[in-house]
Amino acid sequence: MKCMKCGKNIPDVSTTCPFCDHPVGVYVKDKDKITIPDEDDVPPIKFSGGSNSDNLELNAYIDEPEEKKSKIGIFVIIGLVIVIIILVIIMFMTFSNTSKKNDYHKFFTEPLNTLFNHITENYTGNYAISSGKYTINGQINYDAFVITGNYAFDTKDRIATLTGKAYSNNNNPNEIVVDYNELNFEFYLRRDEATFSSNDIFDKAIIFPIDDEFGILSSKGYDLEAILNGLKEALTKGLEELEIKTNDDNINSFGISIDVNKSTITLNNEARRTFYKTIYKTLLDDSNFINEYARLRNISSDEMQEKLQELYDDADYTYPIGEGEDTVLSVYHQDGKLYRMEMIIHSEDSNQNIELDIGNDMLDLEIYRDGKNIASSSLEFSSEDNGNTIRKNYRLTYDDDDAQRTFEIEILKDKEPELKKMNFDNTINVRELTEQDYETIEENLEVFMTDTEWVKPFGASFANQCTPELNCNCPTNSKTCSCSYNGTLITCNKEDVTKKEEEPTTENVSDKE
Repeated sequence: MKCMKCGKNIPDVSTTCPFCDHPVGVYVKDKDKITIPDEDDVPPIKFSGGSNSDNLELNAYIDEPEEKKSKIGIFVIIGLVIVIIILVIIMFMTFSNTSKKNDYHKFFTEPLNTLFNHITENYTGNYAISSGKYTINGQINYDAFVITGNYAFDTKDRIATLTGKAYSNNNNPNEIVVDYNELNFEFYLRRDEATFSSNDIFDKAIIFPIDDEFGILSSKGYDLEAILNGLKEALTKGLEELEIKTNDDNINSFGISIDVNKSTITLNNEARRTFYKTIYKTLLDDSNFINEYARLRNISSDEMQEKLQELYDDADYTYPIGEGEDTVLSVYHQDGKLYRMEMIIHSEDSNQNIELDIGNDMLDLEIYRDGKNIASSSLEFSSEDNGNTIRKNYRLTYDDDDAQRTFEIEILKDKEPELKKMNFDNTINVRELTEQDYETIEENLEVFMTDTEWVKPFGASFANQCTPELNCNCPTNSKTCSCSYNGTLITCNKEDVTKKEEEPTTENVSDKE
């Protein structure tokens, strides 16, 4: 195998590189291992909450033992990507009372299952279509604006529509100057192609191609639910393999001092390796996931199985975290109620701390770097049944060194949703826009905003990346290639990057004769 730091070949059994002393693996000594209680000693876990997926409940209540609260297990995640998953989990957390398995890891696996169940119940199958009205009242520093209109989407057929108008809501606008003009627009997404239309900006509807590397939008006929169920099972089993430490602590949450249990896992090389190897092994055993994901990626099931096997084999050497570099995830809870989730990321350059406090109808997010608060965000929400619609209100704030932002969002969700497909008579692909077209767009946008310098760079970002000039690896039986583009690997259709052989001209043919 190769050392992940210096790249030199070293023996497969090495634990450190003989050339640069970089650790190849981090191993837990027997005396440092955490003993997990026997199943009979663990109390049953109950989650409170209804089964109505439209309700948004943040507090999970879990029955804890009277004398063993300090040993309750907790949420486990991997890296910054899982932070996003956690935030989504909190947004849609509605626990059920169906799970009775005696397992400390249910503190994380049950919300994870709830997230996946919420997706399959509300965005696949019979509930794939949703529609309604929306209103966004926004303020960025001293600029206030309103965007209002209708929305609809169908996740099963991968279609979305958004119509509306935008206008200023303040007397002295700075950046957004639509107080005396309304910007009307239509947006239509169908699979891997988005269309934006606004006669106030351009006389043609502009088509934006979407780089759908994984085929989620463009592929046809795959079973999304089978893929989600496979991922859910794999993530759950991966989390159940991780070890947990618990101790008593005290926190201040929303101005209240609370005595809590703090449950923690340290994500070092060994923990990450265990987590990912368990995920890949579980997916390798799931034929439904392999078949459907292969259909999604437009490859054979055998190719998909080979890719998973490669990931499983490579996991032993993929996490060269240096000494003192790790990620620590903690959750603070008491009497089954979650109060805070925290992630601390130790790196060579800095330490970053992310705290998410959980209230009954509010979330508060604080981000610190080397002890300095660099960003703050909060989310308040409510929901009520209005007969034919469900009203949902959100208030989102986000402050950093650049600006203070506030968004008040109202959504009226139809109980009987309807989606209408859009047709545009006069369209142009963004890749076909000329310099004159961009000048026209910028000139028209100046009526609505002062900063239009982003227009040309935005359009250029949709330039066709896949060309025959790229250096590509094209497997014989695959319709796609892996290509190097600006220092990164991208996936291209083979026909876009393969140079077409020129047909011989009449003159050439006669010469050969």
